[in-house]
Amino acid sequence: MLSIIIPAYNEAYRLPASLRRMHEHYARTAGEYEVIVVDDGSSDDTVAAVTALQQDWPNLRVVAAGVNRGKGAAIQRGMSEAKGDVRAFVDADLSTPLEDLDMLIGKLSEEHGVVIASRALKGSAVTVHQPWYREVMGRTYNLLVRLLLLPDLHDTQCGCKVFTAKAAQVCFDNLTIYRWGFDVESLVRARRAGIGILEVPVHWAHVEASHVNSLKDSLETFIDLLRVRFGKG
Repeated sequence: MLSIIIPAYNEAYRLPASLRRMHEHYARTAGEYEVIVVDDGSSDDTVAAVTALQQDWPNLRVVAAGVNRGKGAAIQRGMSEAKGDVRAFVDADLSTPLEDLDMLIGKLSEEHGVVIASRALKGSAVTVHQPWYREVMGRTYNLLVRLLLLPDLHDTQCGCKVFTAKAAQVCFDNLTIYRWGFDVESLVRARRAGIGILEVPVHWAHVEASHVNSLKDSLETFIDLLRVRFGKG
């Protein structure tokens, strides 16, 4: 069974269209699956928008966290609710297409219990770029990640990752970083547990409607990186 987790914060506008695309896409597959939207304390109608789609889509469910704690906390909650032997998370805007998610799932193996999407490897295709300053910050952060923790990974922040159930438990049980630094903490947990990580090039398109505060979130993410490096994460 496949479990797909979507963290959502104030996504009432763009999430329904993404969910309709997922419904259509997975209606063509024979496999058993579930889609879990974890609402991270939204102040808009995100929960109502998802609930409205549940009547015609029994594979969909929504978990309302109630309080905004961060993307990592939402994904941790979704992973704990998931029933699948394969567990993935994707962003609400589906910036990585579902066809590429399927491709990542197909690359899970005993050797690689974690498969992550990458915008930085040869063969990737970024069709719509982020603003230039966001790209510069992203490249700088990924360089620091490689220097301090994960030298063989080029893009730890792309919002599409796939795990075996066992790997998901290792990566997300007792997670300590709940906002943007959670990706690195989860991958470091996998590496320290001896779980193989495969990085795969994907197609990716930026969708403008970001909740990122560039300066504040960059500083917080850098501090989180140091926490993981020095054993505080």
